[in-house]
Amino acid sequence: MISDYPNNPGQLDELRNQISRQLEKISKNVKLETVAELIGAKEFLKYENTGHGKAPVAVLDVKAFCEYLLMNNKTIKLPDSYTNTGRVILPPDDGEVIIGSGAGMEKKEIIPRDIYLVQLLAELDQDYYILDGKNTPNMVRSLSYKIFVIPGLKKAVFVNNEEGNATYVVHNLAKVDEASTLTLAALTKDQLKNSQENNSVSLLIWKGGPEEWKMKMRDYLLFELEPENKSKNLDNQDVINKKLRLKLVNEGYFAENALAKALGIDHQTLQKIAEKYRENRKKTHREEWLVETLDSRKYRRKYYHPELASLVTAEVKSRKRPPEGFVTNESLQHSLGLSYMTIKRTAERFQPNLKGNWIVSAYDERIGRDIDFYHPELATFIKEEL
Repeated sequence: MISDYPNNPGQLDELRNQISRQLEKISKNVKLETVAELIGAKEFLKYENTGHGKAPVAVLDVKAFCEYLLMNNKTIKLPDSYTNTGRVILPPDDGEVIIGSGAGMEKKEIIPRDIYLVQLLAELDQDYYILDGKNTPNMVRSLSYKIFVIPGLKKAVFVNNEEGNATYVVHNLAKVDEASTLTLAALTKDQLKNSQENNSVSLLIWKGGPEEWKMKMRDYLLFELEPENKSKNLDNQDVINKKLRLKLVNEGYFAENALAKALGIDHQTLQKIAEKYRENRKKTHREEWLVETLDSRKYRRKYYHPELASLVTAEVKSRKRPPEGFVTNESLQHSLGLSYMTIKRTAERFQPNLKGNWIVSAYDERIGRDIDFYHPELATFIKEEL
């Protein structure tokens, strides 16, 4: 939703009512604090006394939270339901059981992957529900896995916020009901990875930042994997292509569409940056770093090696963007019918008499390098002068 608040105050009432109804439904099965943290509303929690001798009750300032969302043009999507199953999700393999007291074990870092996933599902506008679990005292991991079931994609994501625990994406769910999902939850990690009779499982081990994790997860969620019964009807080359696409995704490759969208750049810009790094590699690396294959509809798809995707991401993030409203010399050439040097000299003549940065060097994606951008008021002065 594009926010028009505060010009449209009705948006606030609509969003407030929507979130209040969802919270009332979800909070019957889970603490409000848990939901608030999941949707990024923890700072809007307050505690109210309900009477003598009773513990304070958590209350969410829904109005203030909705104002924050609208003013910052942010979207959220609450789960349709949140159920604590009371079961161990992905019981430990032999190597995940503590022998003895467990004293002296190093405490693991907590990474809020569940929050990243909620943010991504809001961006993708996908409905979901959550199944939570419990741990037993002899387990190495201290936090339970959560299962995000996404009916619209027929996928389930097993996510744990504790360092050292991989995220598992189960594709092609035959059923998206709770009972069927809990059957998978009863498997160990090794059993889940090897359970490919009716579905395939992708493994995400990512040590980058939140945006990189979301970028990779977006690729897993949007990756279209043909069901086994359909693949039997494909010709031999289609089967080979399907297996190659699955192999690439499971090895951490990024689909070009997902990578370009996550970085906010077009395909040509992405290809230009990637090619620059590929040119500096040996021929074998050039071929490994960018792999092309056909999908089931015969469309050509490109997949970027994780290291290449990381280099491209770092370069895009390091680039200085022009401030909003600033214009280029080229745009003034078109509007004024003057030469590049005439505009440049006039701008430089005004610059010493103005406070602040009225000429800013920033990256222009159209030409792939840094150029000068002019403050909108400076552009006005140039037009009046010439």
